[in-house]
Amino acid sequence: MSHYFDRDADPTLSQSFNLSYRFHEMTFTLRSDQGVFSHRHVDDASDLLMRSVHPKPDDSLLDLGCGYGVIGLVMARYYHAQVTSVDVNPKAIALTQLNFQAYNLEAQIILSDSFSALQGSTFDWIVSNPPIRIGKSQLYPMLRTAIEHLTPDGRFIFVMHKKHGVASAIRFLEPYAALEVIQKAKGFHVVSCKKH
Repeated sequence: MSHYFDRDADPTLSQSFNLSYRFHEMTFTLRSDQGVFSHRHVDDASDLLMRSVHPKPDDSLLDLGCGYGVIGLVMARYYHAQVTSVDVNPKAIALTQLNFQAYNLEAQIILSDSFSALQGSTFDWIVSNPPIRIGKSQLYPMLRTAIEHLTPDGRFIFVMHKKHGVASAIRFLEPYAALEVIQKAKGFHVVSCKKH
């Protein structure tokens, strides 16, 4: 069975469709398809995450594990951030490209297994609803590596449910960053990390 975090996923958009998402006063129409995370609607965790991030215009922002691109698209269109979107899934990259093109917005949209294609890059913001189903052995190094890719005053903001081990993830990251839970809703915690 193919997963949304599968680098060998079929990039063909075989059953793509439009979905709608409202962020403050803006409505977004997004192209989606089977084989990407939360493909039928913007999930509660990603919605909470986006409402917790406030970049300044032209801040550099990485959407880590972008899926069909909603987080990066919102940050580019609403806040005018300079967005880089990465995902390991070729279908996610194809959808993200379509969604940015639909709004005539520019972004660096890169097929990458976590930070593999981003060596030497740093960002003012790294934002992620991480793929917890990859397991701690892959997830925790990804979270730690995000902190290493921050600018000196940068923030890594991620969302995780308490049932999925957010407390454990926070404990793991404490040696590497100053952490703060900045938002909670429906069991989800939005965590802000700033490197020491």
